[in-house]
Amino acid sequence: MKGSVRARGRKLVSGLLILIALALGGLPTGIPEAPADSITFTGVVVGIEDGDTLTVLRNKARFTLHVAGVDAPELDQPYGQQAKRLVAALAMDQVVTVRVFVTGHQGRLTGEVWLKDRRNLAYELVKAGLAWVKRGALVPVDFEQSEADAKEVQRGLWANEDPVPPWEWRNGRRK
Repeated sequence: MKGSVRARGRKLVSGLLILIALALGGLPTGIPEAPADSITFTGVVVGIEDGDTLTVLRNKARFTLHVAGVDAPELDQPYGQQAKRLVAALAMDQVVTVRVFVTGHQGRLTGEVWLKDRRNLAYELVKAGLAWVKRGALVPVDFEQSEADAKEVQRGLWANEDPVPPWEWRNGRRK
């Protein structure tokens, strides 16, 4: 019990240190105003784990970031590799603006990712039919409309008759 309390304390301190370090960033023009409880910074994308997880480098510190509002297919799932390739094409080695909303387990951050041309990375994934909009997530209305449009024209993962959402895939429902 004592060890788990200590480990949680280290995670909390680590998360707070990350947030303090990120607070030095600025908000470029053309990106919607940030909520008061978020932190915005710029960094370079130096790694793509999968379609909705990337590594951002800022001031010699690397941050693992989950893209807020979407869930892309797992790499071993249909369209998982395509989602990763799209993110790499749009963001790899590029300066992005990140708006962090949450720090999660193991120091992983969750936030919006804005490309240098001011496009939202999550929106681009949904529009391409390579990610689901997370139900219950606070996303602009156009995200859900974009997902509906992709379904209608059977773009990306919606070309499958019954695509398996990643949260079900991770829990064992595989085709």
